[in-house]
Amino acid sequence: MRVLIASHAEKTHFLGMVPLAWALRAAGHEVVVASQPALMPTVAATGLPGVAVGRDHLLHSLLASGRGLEQTMGLAVPDGPGEEVVLPGDTHPDTLSWDALDEEARSNVHLWWKVINAPLVDGLVGFCRRWRPDLVVWEPLTFAAPVAAESLGVPHVRFLWGLDLIGRARHHHLARRPPDAPRPDPLTDWMGHMARRSGTVFTERMTRGHLTLDPFPDPLALDPVPGVDRLPVRYIPYNGRAVSPGWLAGARSGRARVCLTLGATAVDRLHTGTGLDVNGLVRALAATGAEVVLALTPDQLDALRDPPEGVVAAGPTPLHTLLPTCDAVVHHGGVGTLCTAMVHGVPQLVLPQVIAPMYIYDEPVLAERLDRQGAGLTVRSAVLEGGELTGMLARLLEGREHREAARDLAAQALAMPGPGRTAHTLHHLTHTGV
Repeated sequence: MRVLIASHAEKTHFLGMVPLAWALRAAGHEVVVASQPALMPTVAATGLPGVAVGRDHLLHSLLASGRGLEQTMGLAVPDGPGEEVVLPGDTHPDTLSWDALDEEARSNVHLWWKVINAPLVDGLVGFCRRWRPDLVVWEPLTFAAPVAAESLGVPHVRFLWGLDLIGRARHHHLARRPPDAPRPDPLTDWMGHMARRSGTVFTERMTRGHLTLDPFPDPLALDPVPGVDRLPVRYIPYNGRAVSPGWLAGARSGRARVCLTLGATAVDRLHTGTGLDVNGLVRALAATGAEVVLALTPDQLDALRDPPEGVVAAGPTPLHTLLPTCDAVVHHGGVGTLCTAMVHGVPQLVLPQVIAPMYIYDEPVLAERLDRQGAGLTVRSAVLEGGELTGMLARLLEGREHREAARDLAAQALAMPGPGRTAHTLHHLTHTGV
């Protein structure tokens, strides 16, 4: 079987698919990763064969200049601890009107999805026609991939890198669309144009795939979206090449160990920070008496002045080697960090609003769901208060219930089908088409 892994040039969206890609190779299948040129160094570092198609997109240049995406994906961030996250079709299905959903859909299509797919689609379709894959696996924003697959008549599956807010918003946009809507549906209109150019016609399957691979266990996953065939797949931590630092094998201090990481993607691109400076954040965490390991970027560490006793300035560190040694982790809410901590059963203190607004996607929703399971706590304010952080981290470290809830969530995550079993399921899909 020939399998094409398709992603636009976005490292964090691609990396989650790597364990499945290697499981497919280990099962004897031929696998190729197709993306824009900018992703090829990342692809090469995984050991997977890659092919560059199309041109690089300019989304992040537009975002940095303030001319890019202006809205988030149907997500209203709460203003205070007494408010819930608002998500269409989840906690408050009637919150947004159809006009609001339509405006969001237009913004997403024209300011986001077109920007990343337009330079990719012709090259991807052309490569697929030459290579003739039997199956296409695509991340949920690479809409050029299902167009290419449908033009060949081969099955294709989405691989979620976050909660399926796109599928959720799409369902409600169509369900509430009035018969006399004054404007065409933007996603149908745009993808229909791509499909016609590629010799096929648009179907709703192009927005959701034959299957949707979902790495979130049931307590964190969204409720089923009508029309989406969800297939759970175990999350396997992977973030590129990793060498465990030698100090991790050394003797422990005897104190609780806490990891602080604030991600790198948005920080590197937009130089985002937190509502509390790094020094204040570190002091607040160290006030618990724990050993605080700073798995931060070099720029974040450069901002650190006179760190308190017991602070280890580790720098970028493979989290799947560090977190198993930790009693808690404090982070920004990114999926990779949250899920790595999840599978290792580590209680989490999540700060979902430290990311720049144009990069907020599902962080507040995931943080709330983790909080409701008891496996973590969420700081809902965009302005971080030192005393609040110290108290919340102390609760995580001292509360037996949080450790037990984190272990229970890990057990549920680890019970999900692994990539090897999923590879077998996908092989069956190519023979049945369903």
